[in-house]
Amino acid sequence: MSVEKLFPSPYARGGAQPPFTILVANLTAPGDPSVGRNPVRARNGFRQQNVTPVGLAPHGTVVGARTGTLLGGQFTRSTGTVTIASDDFTVPAEVMIGPFVLVTDEDFDADGLGVAVVATNLAAAIDNLPGYSAVAVVAAVNVTGPIGDPRVDAIAHRWAVRTFGAVANFSLLTEGGFLTGGLPEPRAMEIL
Repeated sequence: MSVEKLFPSPYARGGAQPPFTILVANLTAPGDPSVGRNPVRARNGFRQQNVTPVGLAPHGTVVGARTGTLLGGQFTRSTGTVTIASDDFTVPAEVMIGPFVLVTDEDFDADGLGVAVVATNLAAAIDNLPGYSAVAVVAAVNVTGPIGDPRVDAIAHRWAVRTFGAVANFSLLTEGGFLTGGLPEPRAMEIL
C-alpha cells in the first residue's frame, strides 16, 4: 500500500464549521409607530456554514472555500463497486481508493488465481486501509468509504483503476472517479 503525495500540507483537508445563523433586517415596507404601522419583514436571517472542499488537480490539490451553504442529510458512507474482469495480471495494475494506491502482486495477490480469489484478496487489502471496508461477492468487490460527499473531500472519495497492459482487468462502477452516495452533501442555505 502506498500513499500518493496528494497532501502538500496537513491543512489541505476538507471540512466544515458548525452551522451558524446570521440575523438580518430585510424589510419590504417601513414602519411608523406614530401612526400605528409596524414594519413588514421579508426575512429574519440566514442559516449557513463555511465548507472547505478539497478537489483533485493534476499536480496536487486545489483547496477552495465555499460560504453560504449547509451540509445536509443523514450521515452515511459512500460506496463503490469494482468487478474483476480478468485474472491476467502479468503486467501490474492499480486500484486507487482515497489517498491509497493498491498495486497487484505487491499489496494483494492477483496473477492467475481466478477472478473470485482476486476479488477476495482485493477486498482483504481494502479492509486493511483506515476508513474503508470491502466485501467480495464472486468477482465483484463492494467498497464502503468515508462519510460525506466527494464535493467536500474529493481525495478521500477518489475511486479509480489503472491498468498498464493490454488486458482490462477491472470494470469499475463510478461517477466521475469517486465513491458515491455519501452524505452530508452541500445544499443551499436556509432563509429564515
